[in-house]
Amino acid sequence: MAASSKLNKANQMRQASQNVTSSLNVQSVIIAAVSMLGFTATLAIVSLVVLIAFIAGASSSSADPTITGSNAPGSDGKGTFKESAVPDQNLVQPLKDAAKQCGLLSPALLAAQIDVESGFDADKVGADGRKGVSQVPTDAFTKFGQDDDNNGKISSLDPKDSIFAQARYLCSLGDEVQKLLDEKKVIGDKLTLTLVAWHQGGSDYLEQVGGASVIDEMGYPTQVRGLFATYLDSGSGPP
Repeated sequence: MAASSKLNKANQMRQASQNVTSSLNVQSVIIAAVSMLGFTATLAIVSLVVLIAFIAGASSSSADPTITGSNAPGSDGKGTFKESAVPDQNLVQPLKDAAKQCGLLSPALLAAQIDVESGFDADKVGADGRKGVSQVPTDAFTKFGQDDDNNGKISSLDPKDSIFAQARYLCSLGDEVQKLLDEKKVIGDKLTLTLVAWHQGGSDYLEQVGGASVIDEMGYPTQVRGLFATYLDSGSGPP
């Protein structure tokens, strides 16, 4: 026991010494650079190195779906829909019906996105004139909105019209994302990229940045995915 304790302490001291040495080496390099190049030039070089490392990290995390959690159970929103979690039970059937628009969707995905967008407030007026429970962008609602509740009008303030427009728009974005993936113009998993495209106003943004950036990946898609568990029965698998 005593020998083992001494060995552990020796290893800890060795590691601490290595850390100090490494820190001193870095400090020495920085001091030398400042002496040779001046503070401003050195700061610019250090910033560039940090930026390159950040971009490299973003590319690797986007390229590997396991890092974003996109391979985790339920991370695609598929499974047994927890209908009781929906605040307005009148929206359960529209969510289930709208999710049939394409294979990317599920009732839990639509519900989770609505939760993030409006908290199920059908009267919400948000940024850029977005209205309704799904907060579909105004131009997208003009294109994808229909009289899905058969009340004689097309309105983003009608929950059913809003949910179906949300579903059609997501499916359209998903098709655009799949094309970019097939053409190898972007990296990432399809659902994450589709959610980023929604949040950033279209798939053109994805092509510009080459995929899901770290900021987006840790933001909007994660917010939506983080609520899947709320709208899925625990332990449920694909239906």
